Amino acid sequence: MSKTTTKRVKKTPTRTSKRKSVKSVSSVKKTAVKKSSVRATRKKTSSKVSRKQNTSSMEVDKASCTKPLCILKRLFSTQKNIIFMVAILLVLGVGYLAKDMFVVAMINGKPIYRWTVVKRLEEQGGKQVLDSLVTETLVRQAVKSANVDVDQTEIDLAVKEIEDRISSQGITLDQALEEQGMTRDQLIDDIILQKSAEKVVSEKVVITDDEISQYIEENAEFFPEDADPESFRETVRQQLYSAKLNEEIQVWVQDLQDNSKVIYLKEYSSEL
Repeated sequence: MSKTTTKRVKKTPTRTSKRKSVKSVSSVKKTAVKKSSVRATRKKTSSKVSRKQNTSSMEVDKASCTKPLCILKRLFSTQKNIIFMVAILLVLGVGYLAKDMFVVAMINGKPIYRWTVVKRLEEQGGKQVLDSLVTETLVRQAVKSANVDVDQTEIDLAVKEIEDRISSQGITLDQALEEQGMTRDQLIDDIILQKSAEKVVSEKVVITDDEISQYIEENAEFFPEDADPESFRETVRQQLYSAKLNEEIQVWVQDLQDNSKVIYLKEYSSEL
C-alpha cells in the first residue's frame, strides 16, 4: 500500500482582510486624535471660563472695596503703587518742613514771601552786608594760609570775659545773643576769627616803657587821687596793646582788600 501524504495548505490572507485591518487601525488612530482634540478643547474652554470667573470676581472685589483701609491695601498691592505713594509722602514732608523757606508770614490769608523780605533787605543794606562778607572771606583765607591755631583755653577765656562784662549790665550772655540774633556757636566762630587775626599781626605790635609813661603822664587826671599811677603800668600796657593790635588788624585787612581780586557781580546802592 502506498502512503498518501497530505499537505497542509496555509491560508494566505486575502486583500479584503488586509484592507479591513488597515481600516481598523486608521479608525483607532482617528478616534484617538478626536479624543485628544476634544480634551484640548475642554481644557481651553475650562481655562477661559476660569479666567472669566477670576476677572469677574476681581471686578466684584474692586466694586465692593470702598472702605479706606481696603483702598490702601489695593494701592499698595503693586510695587509701582508703593513707589508712587512713597514719592508723594516725601514731597509732602519736604514741603511741610521747608514751608518757611517760601512763605514767612500770612496776613488775612495773604502770604509774604521770603524773597520779598530778602529783596527789601538787599535794598536797605545789601552793600554793607556784602562788603562785610567779602572782608570776612579775605580774612579767613589769609588766616588759613598763615596756618595759625587758637587754643580752647583762649576761647573759654574770651567767652568768660564777655559773660562777665554782660552780666554787669543785668543780663545773661544767652539773652544778649538772642537780642543780636546770634548763637553761641556763631560767637565762638567770631572769637576764633578775631584771635587768629590777632596772632597774624601780633609780631608787629610792640609796647615800650616810654609809651606807657607818656600815657600815664597825659592821663594822670583820670587816675584815682590816692592811687599811684605807676601801679597801673600793667593795666596801661594791656590797654595800649589792645588799641595798637586793633589798628594793626585794620591795616592788615585794608592791605588784603587792596591786594586781592574781588569781582562784584551785583552792584548795590550805598544809599539807605
